[in-house]
Amino acid sequence: MSETGISTVFCSWDFSNLYFSDPKLFAYRDSLGAAAFVFSRTDDTLRGLHYGGVVTNCPDQAFCADVVAQLTEYFQTEGVRSYQMRNHPFLSTIKVGTLIKEEPFVFIDLTRPSKELDAALSKQHRRCIRKADESGLKVVYSDDGRKYLNIFYDYYQARQEQMDVQPHAYAFFEQMFKSLRDHLIIGVVRQADQIFAVSLLLQDLDHVFMTYGGMSDEGYERYAKHLMVSDMMLRFKSIGFTKLVLGTGNNGKDSIFDFKRGFVNREHSVLTYGV
Repeated sequence: MSETGISTVFCSWDFSNLYFSDPKLFAYRDSLGAAAFVFSRTDDTLRGLHYGGVVTNCPDQAFCADVVAQLTEYFQTEGVRSYQMRNHPFLSTIKVGTLIKEEPFVFIDLTRPSKELDAALSKQHRRCIRKADESGLKVVYSDDGRKYLNIFYDYYQARQEQMDVQPHAYAFFEQMFKSLRDHLIIGVVRQADQIFAVSLLLQDLDHVFMTYGGMSDEGYERYAKHLMVSDMMLRFKSIGFTKLVLGTGNNGKDSIFDFKRGFVNREHSVLTYGV
């Protein structure tokens, strides 16, 4: 990867190895530019990373056509019959195959004026943020995984089980802190020594992605996550980040998506291509 000139964490060994037991890299270079695709393969089925696809630093049509031809030839030679690539929402990617899925997707454009960002909040979110702030909750940030990992996991695991979703093992997050330490920020909502919510944030280029989070029952009652996202908007805008990515729901426009959608007044999608 270091030879391609593509530096996103989503095409790094550490990130790939976290999600795939045997990650593979397709890389293509010529005098015009480079392209990279991280994937995992099981028998005749291939899939890319959560935010990935064929990332490139060259939009030239002839170059992109060459990449598609080379990758398609690899698929045919290796007997790949089906594949899915969920394309990165912001980086330049090369479309391979046909559009098979379009998911509603939420991010906050931090380059917008502060007044616009504030106006984009729903009335209900605005009230929840005010109540959380007036109740004395505060948002702090840390890179000390050892300090917050246990309480994060307790909240995260409980919430996943409530939604009947299989949680990642504790060891997964230990490995995440070990291998992606330079890219991780921990957001914490607390009051004195009591912690109500913990979120794991991933930095990539000038983007911040909310990846995993956990919150106590009292945190839900006191709108801790509303306050956290509001504070992140102000903080990351002030230090030069351009996007705060909240992501998708678990199942289309569900309650999780509705919560995220309350922070913006624009519609976006993340696209999956494949065969």
